[in-house]
Amino acid sequence: MFSILLVAFQAAAQTQPPNVPAIDLVRQTVAHELAAANASGHYRYRIDKQTPDGSETRDMVETCQWLIGRLVLKNGQPLAPVQRQTEDEHLRELLTNPARLEKFQNQSHKDEGRVRRMIKLLPEAFLFQYDGTETNAVDRKLIRLKFHPNANLTERSLELRVLQGMEGTMLIDPVDERLARVEAELFRDVDFGWGIFGRIRRGGTFLLEQQGVGRDRWAITTLSMHYTSRIVLFVNIRTDSVSKESDFQRMSNNLTLQQGLELLLNPR
Repeated sequence: MFSILLVAFQAAAQTQPPNVPAIDLVRQTVAHELAAANASGHYRYRIDKQTPDGSETRDMVETCQWLIGRLVLKNGQPLAPVQRQTEDEHLRELLTNPARLEKFQNQSHKDEGRVRRMIKLLPEAFLFQYDGTETNAVDRKLIRLKFHPNANLTERSLELRVLQGMEGTMLIDPVDERLARVEAELFRDVDFGWGIFGRIRRGGTFLLEQQGVGRDRWAITTLSMHYTSRIVLFVNIRTDSVSKESDFQRMSNNLTLQQGLELLLNPR
């Protein structure tokens, strides 16, 4: 009987919220996220992107100068010989065509910057409350919080306007002080330009999952977006996109562009 009571007491103690206000935990976690964005180290990994048009799998390599990638699967199937040859030619062209590299790199930085801006705004945009715990795949206890918009916030940017229409939950790894998951739903329409120039319709969903992939490196392993937007009065656009990153392999800190291209030209 005593052992049963002890187990029950320990379980109850584990679900108690940390001895800090929820907003302070979020601020500490976001600060750590932003500081870790410039962590050193290069990785090779795969990214699978699923859209209504099908799926693509790319082999990605981070080098000292650039992030580069190669298409390896289309709709789950290996590329035909002609497609493989085209990919090889595109890769070799990167050595002599820095404009293509810069375009790809700028788009990658643009996407990463958008996610970082949204993360940076979390403490400002929402009110938080503790909502128990969850255990991840490696048996680590994660802290779960609910969030809803801060009604007293003055919207000063496009990102804040979007966040003001969202509510959901997040999981925080209290050991590494990192966001393990953010899951949100758009519970109301979000208008731009009084609804004349654009609107994101309620019912959309957003999911971001992260995990440690090596040393002090965390990576976004799942990014899922499903929503309908309207632009210029009557043009409706549906976005359904799920990206997953996996198979992380640590590379040399001094990996050059030439070496990275050679890796991609010899698929693993």
